[in-house]
Amino acid sequence: MNQAALAIKIANACFDAETIIFDPEHPFIGASSIMPLYNDNRKLLSKLQTRQLVTDGFIQIIQQQKMQFDAIAGTSLSGIPHAASLAQRYNTPLVLLHNDNAYLAPQCTRNELFHKQSPEALASTAPLAMAEGVRMANDRGIGYLYVRRSKKEHGKGQRIEWDAKKQNVVLLDYHLGDSYVSSAKAALREKNIKILAVHSISAKLIPYHIKDKRILFVEDLVNTAKSVCQEIQQYKSLGAKITDCLTICDYTLITAKKQFANEACNQHSIITLEHLLTVAQERSQITQHQLQAIREWQTNPDAWSERRRTT
Repeated sequence: MNQAALAIKIANACFDAETIIFDPEHPFIGASSIMPLYNDNRKLLSKLQTRQLVTDGFIQIIQQQKMQFDAIAGTSLSGIPHAASLAQRYNTPLVLLHNDNAYLAPQCTRNELFHKQSPEALASTAPLAMAEGVRMANDRGIGYLYVRRSKKEHGKGQRIEWDAKKQNVVLLDYHLGDSYVSSAKAALREKNIKILAVHSISAKLIPYHIKDKRILFVEDLVNTAKSVCQEIQQYKSLGAKITDCLTICDYTLITAKKQFANEACNQHSIITLEHLLTVAQERSQITQHQLQAIREWQTNPDAWSERRRTT
């Protein structure tokens, strides 16, 4: 499948999973702005097929751009699962930051985890259990979701987002210090998700020396790019070399382009807002009023957001 066809297929998968909401009349408060749309790519993690599509999209870009890297890292939290799938496909190290130090993503004994259990999905706490959770879900061909420590302060304010009505899961936990596994279990039960078992990763974190290492960065969604560039700066402060960032979706805002330019980092996206709007019109899932509002926001997001703040 060529890159253009794969982009349209992933854009359709976003609508199938209901990751996209257009509602300029009731704008969403994002991490860095007010927006007329909401895009939650966490739902793309719910099925193996969509996770594989995203990984395939990343690999096409890597091959096309002839990228070379020593390890892969993802933004916390949303970039980590997709970075884990990509690192698994390349059999290359996946790196996480904890307390301003770099470590290899922890792993656990998989036979022990699934002893006499056949879950429909694997759930994990975040962030340290996420990579192993999605890798195991990939191996078994099942769904994956993660439970945030607390509700998001922006967007829809959820702890769990996924494309499923009711399933049973094995819950994977890894923590240093206080664990929130009890509240994670409660959050899953609130969604009518049955927990078959809870397993804690007991492996120690292994330091990874990233000085002078080429790190390929992964993010799920680029809006203003402020948060992803802040994380890139953290890795660079430890000596990492980051020249490329892969993203699932890019809203193609001028602010984001400037942010990546300031970091001397090339940003490559599988799909853009244009793909989403094209597919939305083909599927009759956007009105002309909504389309006009989104175009106005895309042209000048600061002015659009300011008008909404004063009304």
